[in-house]
Amino acid sequence: MRASRRRAYVASALLASWTGTYLDLYLAGKGLYAFPKRPFPSVFSIDIFFTAVVLPLGAVFFLALMERLSRLGRIGLIAALAA
Repeated sequence: MRASRRRAYVASALLASWTGTYLDLYLAGKGLYAFPKRPFPSVFSIDIFFTAVVLPLGAVFFLALMERLSRLGRIGLIAALAA
């Protein structure tokens, strides 16, 4: 993997984690949803494992997958995920 591509993936993972964290904090603070089972419930009002690990890895996986698919494959995957 080239350095520029690696930097782009790291930046995307950090942005996904940052955006997810603040959206979770805002929406959970407004009471729109809650995380009944989460690590360190006395410290975090959000599921920190999902926000710090699952979301960035999912974003990197999704970007790598989309990069490998053809245009029609991308459209099909997005349509399948949206359904």
